[in-house]
Amino acid sequence: GQAELDFLRNGFSEIVIGSNAGQHAVVVGNPAVPGTVTFTDPLSILSPAGGTIDLYGTITGSDDASLSILGAQNATTLHGVTITQPRSVVIQDVVVLVGNNSISAGTSGTGDITFGYAVNGDGVDGDDTLTLDAAGNITFAGAVGTGAPLAALTIDGGEDVTFQGAVDVDGDVVIRADGTVTFDG
Repeated sequence: GQAELDFLRNGFSEIVIGSNAGQHAVVVGNPAVPGTVTFTDPLSILSPAGGTIDLYGTITGSDDASLSILGAQNATTLHGVTITQPRSVVIQDVVVLVGNNSISAGTSGTGDITFGYAVNGDGVDGDDTLTLDAAGNITFAGAVGTGAPLAALTIDGGEDVTFQGAVDVDGDVVIRADGTVTFDG
């Protein structure tokens, strides 16, 4: 829980959960009682050889925190999560959305949001939505919703927004960007 995480005092160059060759079952947050988990330094979650990564509740960062996830392209699942980081959020894994999810990067004034692979809903009845807000750029390197469509995609801020794959959303797509919006898929 958060009490244990509080033993990680501010000042680390990086907090790493997992390993570069890891195959782990990583859970951040409490699936039974979603609450808030706070990190004050850059957080990297690594499970590139397999396993699962599941995020629940609210994951916040302060000071120079950022969030980086490296998975095995078999799914990082966001279970109705709210992620707020002072710097960037980078997810190098297929992402599955369950319920309403939001990611905000760059609360310190600089920060991008990058999805390295596909972003999909979970394919089960109910709304799977994604709301994004970044001080910097927002990039989708893979398809959005082609495995299971999203109910809605909202981008409330960002400089340039780039979609490098197809986009399939059953509901509204709302993009409020300060720069260029590009569909390359």
